[in-house]
Amino acid sequence: MLYVFGSLTLLSAMNYNYTGQVFFMASTPGKTVFSAGQTFNSSVFFDGVGEWTFLDEFTVGNGAGIFLYGGTIRTNNQTVTAGYFLHCLWRQSSIGDILGIIGAQYYQFKRLYIYMQLRDKPHF
Repeated sequence: MLYVFGSLTLLSAMNYNYTGQVFFMASTPGKTVFSAGQTFNSSVFFDGVGEWTFLDEFTVGNGAGIFLYGGTIRTNNQTVTAGYFLHCLWRQSSIGDILGIIGAQYYQFKRLYIYMQLRDKPHF
């Protein structure tokens, strides 16, 4: 597992072949994610009360998903692609401008899950 406690900037020239899960954690706004055309090869998790802004296209491959446990994802009108999106609403969190990934210029999910009343985080 890879934990990111700030912004993330990848390079297009790098060989990004990490296959583990990526956890973005933040307690303040102002975090950015620049993937430079790289694909996340496993599920990506966002948690905390912070805020992440996508600076370019955000892609999760291999049928894996995006999990929003807390905080805000600002899609910034970028293309967002993942096998599925799971938004857990046990604390205040939001995505983009409206309910889910509506702030994206384009999004593609095979499944969209929104859990409204959970006592504990789901275990995966």
